Amino acid sequence: MKNNITAIILAGGNANRLNNIPKGLLKINGETLINRLIKQFKQYGIKKIIIVIGVCHKNKNLIPKNNKYVNIVYNPIYLPTNSMSLHTGIKFGGLNNDIIVCSCDSIFDDSIIQRIINFNGNCYTIDRNKKLNNTDVGAVIRDKCIIGFSKSSNIGECGLFKITKENIRNFYKDLNPRYNAGYFTLKYYPVFLSILKGERWDEVDTSYDYYIATLLFESKIKQEKVKEKELLYLIKEMDFPGFHLEQRNLTREKRALKNSISYTVRYNNKLIGYARTFGDKQYLFGIADVMIHPYFQDLGLGYRLLNTIVNDLKKLHPIKIFLFSAKGKEKFYSQFGFNITKANALEIRGDENVG
Repeated sequence: MKNNITAIILAGGNANRLNNIPKGLLKINGETLINRLIKQFKQYGIKKIIIVIGVCHKNKNLIPKNNKYVNIVYNPIYLPTNSMSLHTGIKFGGLNNDIIVCSCDSIFDDSIIQRIINFNGNCYTIDRNKKLNNTDVGAVIRDKCIIGFSKSSNIGECGLFKITKENIRNFYKDLNPRYNAGYFTLKYYPVFLSILKGERWDEVDTSYDYYIATLLFESKIKQEKVKEKELLYLIKEMDFPGFHLEQRNLTREKRALKNSISYTVRYNNKLIGYARTFGDKQYLFGIADVMIHPYFQDLGLGYRLLNTIVNDLKKLHPIKIFLFSAKGKEKFYSQFGFNITKANALEIRGDENVG
């Protein structure tokens, strides 16, 4: 459905961080970051997309071919901030539409793009769950609005924002090269639009950022059969006593897998996460052996894995879904609706006499 929004993608950097490759040309899932953004904007009805380029203007690969909705404009003043690139984009696109602004080195889930397009008003995306390092600048919020940016804030800002046509003329006049474009949104009290749990996004500034973005968007979560050997290898890598590795072997693991439904997280076809469900397939279901390889933790993969499983099980309308939580992880599982049992849980342990 067509809408009256102009999308402006800022691609005016000097491309000196990643072996002189323009970051918009980096590929994830075989597609450049800039082409992914274009497809997302078009998918949700935006028919006017402006890419503002700078030092990389001679790189023809940055310009999408045979795309009637995309306009390329050159900004010679692409340093020291991105404000003049945005100024150039607005000047070309006009002052009669809402604008959505993002950087070409960013990658977002479709749901994030859709929500900012549908939001009625000025807004700025933030991420309360992203861990910031010492050099990151976070967002300062008050009463549902962003009022500033500070290195002392632990709230991530995503660089994706929207300014309505009612404010665009004055916003355009305010822009100057002293500050980055996001600073000039503060005058218009943008409502913060939070990244939801399980939604993915990243900004690629370094080689490590690119690795993390690739991991987030190329890792696959699905229900599938698993080989007992690869699962035991992952359990060994976890180095967690609660998985009782000393009692597990290939024969027993094969039987357990046959009697379970397995969910996996894979990256480059390697098993990096796992959980299994079991039960009577009608009333009662259990979830066990929930794990993400230590190298890939704190990236939201565990949340996405559990969210997938719980949503699948809820479709079967069970009486109960239960699991055993490691100590200290109860808060994590409570996000999915799990509570401490009302009745006392009893068990017969098979590991007490081992060793």
